Amino acid sequence: MEDTGEIVVNATKVQIEEFKESLLWGDILRELDTWMDNIKRANATIVYEAMDKNYTSANVLLRLGEVEGGRKAIYFVKMILENFLTVLEDKENDARHESAE
Repeated sequence: MEDTGEIVVNATKVQIEEFKESLLWGDILRELDTWMDNIKRANATIVYEAMDKNYTSANVLLRLGEVEGGRKAIYFVKMILENFLTVLEDKENDARHESAE
């Protein structure tokens, strides 16, 4: 199967909305918030850690990139259900537009 880069959503809008209200999704979001707090603490210590361990600028930039990558990944996971809903809404709008033609 060729990867077209499109997001494929097999769940229904109702299933996604129900999952958004579930205890499991709440647990996932809470855990992601904990991860984000840890990333913020790591970001705050990078400069002090660099001074203590005599890191080069490249090491510091690499570490900052790792922290930023983690922050973005958490944000994307937290937004995944909204992205799925947007995909479904776009499909609905496309279908309505095609049937109107």
